[in-house]
Amino acid sequence: WDVHFFDGNDLTVQYLLVLDALNFCFWPEDGLEYDDLARALKKAVLDDPTVFDAARLVAVTEDQVQGWLGRPFPQMRQRLFALQELGTVLAAQFDGSAANLVRSAHRSASALVQSVATWFTAFQDHTVYKGTQVFLYKRAQIFVADVWGA
Repeated sequence: WDVHFFDGNDLTVQYLLVLDALNFCFWPEDGLEYDDLARALKKAVLDDPTVFDAARLVAVTEDQVQGWLGRPFPQMRQRLFALQELGTVLAAQFDGSAANLVRSAHRSASALVQSVATWFTAFQDHTVYKGTQVFLYKRAQIFVADVWGA
């Protein structure tokens, strides 16, 4: 976990939700990997513990996100939308706190996966297989695993 931010408190959960919302599409950038994203966001939260507050995420700009990341990341518009949506939903439904989102699942991993996938379109990964829509919720599951691991 040396690449991740961890303080043992609610800020860790906020960091993990932001990280997992942005955890997609690292190509075609050469040498760009998940660890680069995790470290960049860790640095951002260490530099400013309020950087991922819901009120700030709602209004975050592409320049601000680029400043956190420190280098070009593909699909920046989708990343920006995911962050703004996180801020909007957290503020409106969970008193601005990803930890409150986690608490609302009452210690149920499956309930948390369902809640994350329901509230945040960035976590609603799906595909069509043989004419049937299949919901994967991979990133929602990763978030739950990350919270458990923290």
